[in-house]
Amino acid sequence: MRILFFICLLAAGLEAPPALAEAGRIVGDAPLRHAPGSYDSEGRMLGSGTKVDIGVCFGEGAYCYVEAAEVAGYVEGRLLGVAAGHMDQLEKMRWDSLRQRSSRLNEAQMVAAWGDSLTAGAMIAADETYPAQAEALFGFSRDVENDGVGGQNSTAIAARMNAVPTLLSLAGNEIPSEGSILVTERTTTAVTNQGPRALAGTICDVAGRLAAETADGGKTYTYRFTRNRPGEAVACPADSVFRFAAGDARRERVAWIWAGTNGAAPEHSVADDIAAMVASLGHDHYLVGAIPSGAEHSDARIAAARVLNKSLAETYGERFVDLVGVLAAGTDGSAEDAADVAAGITPRSLRVDALHLNARGNAIIAEAWHDATLHLGF
Repeated sequence: MRILFFICLLAAGLEAPPALAEAGRIVGDAPLRHAPGSYDSEGRMLGSGTKVDIGVCFGEGAYCYVEAAEVAGYVEGRLLGVAAGHMDQLEKMRWDSLRQRSSRLNEAQMVAAWGDSLTAGAMIAADETYPAQAEALFGFSRDVENDGVGGQNSTAIAARMNAVPTLLSLAGNEIPSEGSILVTERTTTAVTNQGPRALAGTICDVAGRLAAETADGGKTYTYRFTRNRPGEAVACPADSVFRFAAGDARRERVAWIWAGTNGAAPEHSVADDIAAMVASLGHDHYLVGAIPSGAEHSDARIAAARVLNKSLAETYGERFVDLVGVLAAGTDGSAEDAADVAAGITPRSLRVDALHLNARGNAIIAEAWHDATLHLGF
């Protein structure tokens, strides 16, 4: 069958596919077409979850040649997911390149995953985090940016999104012509001892980086602002707004908001911080995730999380993703997992410690975000 298929391609003036190198699956029902860009599929469909072998891709990843069981043809690249275990480094680079150059999806269809260590990943490989696994579910057609920073509360996450203002006072109320200046006062702790120690942004119309130096195990922070380029000294009044570059750059993206595991800063609440994050986007392409509880959390903390999740579900409706529920449903059937679910905490078979998720737990979360995004048509 494959030889006949090659002859048809050559007759049509198309390059024959090379030896197949990747294993993957169909993400969403996919028409199986005779040629790249063709709408002639004769009703042939590959159902969601169908395992396929993937060959060459055309149109910068718009269409890819696949074989599945006794059929072969072309499907849209956005409907392909490549199994991480079947990708060597060279092939991963090829797919990354296709994704980055693709014009099929604009910035508004890419994803920013905002969160804490549950998003950033703890004690697992980078490709086992849920943003990375979700990106694979999208067939690498969408960039899913991991904007998680460990240890951060909801206020710090909101600050990085520019949803909660970060007000800074600089020594001498001036940005020097070059070099760095001490930050004497600040209203948020968006740069912490986990994640990047310096984040790009702008204050008083001067671009630079806000960096944190920590002491006492992260209990004491010293902040400095360093401008990117030398220039004239600039007056900068006390309590001037610092805008984080990432928050502005990713505002148009679909937002996955998973915040609140570490609570909120004093005089803030998790619910208010999430509401500020949503309002800051200026669009309705967002999802809000349920806040999980861990084995080390008190009964009062677990009860409070239940109340908060109920409120978030009522507030955000179909944009609320019950991540606690999908984790509870993902047990391995053991008595230990059942006991954890009854106690209101994440099943231990899905964790690497008292709270953080292992690769399987992250896969469950990735699928929940992915499916909710597609369901709402984002």
